[in-house]
Amino acid sequence: MVSLTKPGRSMPPPRMCGTETVMPVDLIAIMFVSVKDSAPDTVARSLRCCLQEHSGGRHHDLVWELDDPSDGEVWAQWADGCPPDTFRVVPDCNTPSGPTAADEVCTLFDGHPGCHTFEYTDPVQDALTSDPEFQREVRRLRKLIDRHIPRQPSSEGDGGEVEAR
Repeated sequence: MVSLTKPGRSMPPPRMCGTETVMPVDLIAIMFVSVKDSAPDTVARSLRCCLQEHSGGRHHDLVWELDDPSDGEVWAQWADGCPPDTFRVVPDCNTPSGPTAADEVCTLFDGHPGCHTFEYTDPVQDALTSDPEFQREVRRLRKLIDRHIPRQPSSEGDGGEVEAR
């Protein structure tokens, strides 16, 4: 196999697509009538394609988590430059990143194209977490939370979980 990278350099990880759109109200109404589930507490209206970065093809985002996850979830689909025009109920992917229960699982739908969610990065999340101002704000909020809400040791040994008073 021929490597296309220079020695000592690795390829950057794949990125999330992130193409944005808004879920039309009429499609939400059709979805409510068509999907056999109780009315959801929330339906996503602002959508970002959560597949691996791709050119062409359809974009997808989760819009409705059904009451029983074994029934699947509702995903909207759209083409570049258009609002969502279809939705489908599909089972979760749930492919694990490793052999243990503590490993991350893919949060996309079963049979999705491209990488699993644990194999690519989200450029918006990356930009936020690398921003020094964002980091300062996170530290400030952690101090504020620690001052007002005591942490209790957790069984996972992750430093504790927050328990509201």
